[in-house]
Parts: sequence; C-alpha cells; structure tokens
Amino acid sequence: AFTLLLHYYKAQLHLMNKSMKSSKREIKSALATAAQRDRDTATGGNSPGLFLKANLEYVRENYRKSIKLLHGCRKGGAPENQVLYLNNMGCAHFRMGKHNAASFYFLKALRENNAIQAQGQRGRVELPTHAKDRGPAVQYNLGLQLLLAEQPEHAFACFQEASLMYYNRPRLWLRLAECCVSAHVHALASSEKAHSKSDVVRSVVGDGRARR
Repeated sequence: AFTLLLHYYKAQLHLMNKSMKSSKREIKSALATAAQRDRDTATGGNSPGLFLKANLEYVRENYRKSIKLLHGCRKGGAPENQVLYLNNMGCAHFRMGKHNAASFYFLKALRENNAIQAQGQRGRVELPTHAKDRGPAVQYNLGLQLLLAEQPEHAFACFQEASLMYYNRPRLWLRLAECCVSAHVHALASSEKAHSKSDVVRSVVGDGRARR
C-alpha cells in the first residue's frame, strides 16, 4: 500500500512539473502495483491511477483520450470519486470549447458534492470526507462556464460561493469584475434596443444606406 501511494504522489509531482515521461513511468508502475494487489479491476483500487493517467492526457491536450480514460473511473471507489469524475469531464469539455456540456457536468458534480456533505451533516460520513469538499473548486469552474456562455449574473453567484475558500486568489476577483462588466454591457444593449423602437415602426429591413 505504501509503494502504491508513493507512485501516486511521485506521478502527481511530475505532472505538476510538466515532466511527462517521468509521470507516465510512475503511473504505469502505479497501475501495475494496483493490479498486483487487487486483480479485480472492477473495484476502485486503481481509480487514482486512472485519474492520473487521464490527467496526463489532459495536460498533453489529448482531451478525447482523457475522456475515454475517465469513463473507467465511474465505477467503484469512494463516493467523492464521482465528484472528481464529473468535474474532470467538465474540464475536458471546457478545453474542447463545449461550454454548455461543461456546465452540465460541473452542475452534476456540485449536486453530488452537496449530497455527500449533507450526509456528513447527518453524521453518516467521516471527517476526511469533509476535508475533500470540492464545492468551491466546482463552483469556480461552473462560474467560468456560465461567464463564457454570457450568463454573468449566474456566474457572479457561483464566484461568490467560491470566494469563501479562494478569497486570496486575484484571478477570482478578476472574474467577478468580468461578470460586472459583462452584466453592464448586456444591460446597456437591452436599454438601447428598448429605446430604439418606435410605436410607428413595425419592422426594420436592410442595413446602412439600404435601411428602411
């Protein structure tokens, strides 16, 4: 068990240092050690290894392969694995430019996380589960998708929830400012559109000199 954890942590460090070859080698060793310890791959024994392998492909910008690997993390393991799976799926779809799909995954991840924390409040979840609360991170990710989808008011609410933990990160306050600017621009556009209409005009056709 110690050897397996050592491979996991070394792989994470190599990923953070963008050392792909070393990370791939450690992940391969981790998967081999997990397979040797538990032959039943249907269990959650090697889910951390699959998450790391999917993360490796994500860093390499192989998003479709990352999604394929993440599908193997859905079954078995701790309940918070489902939150990680949905959050990582949202990140992959975000990188592929599919903001609505990413919002869907982040929203599901947030609901799963809230359900786990609600069970903890009723005394059925151990303390380490509370330490793995992914709520603020998922709220930030969801807020970014809503901001890109031109829903600044909802994005602002998500960023406010994320500020409970990320209050000391400048990027969060920049995102909040972007929400305010975007909401102001939308309000100005709506106001101009409302005042530009006349009671006499039924419709407008053409552009420029041909406008009638």
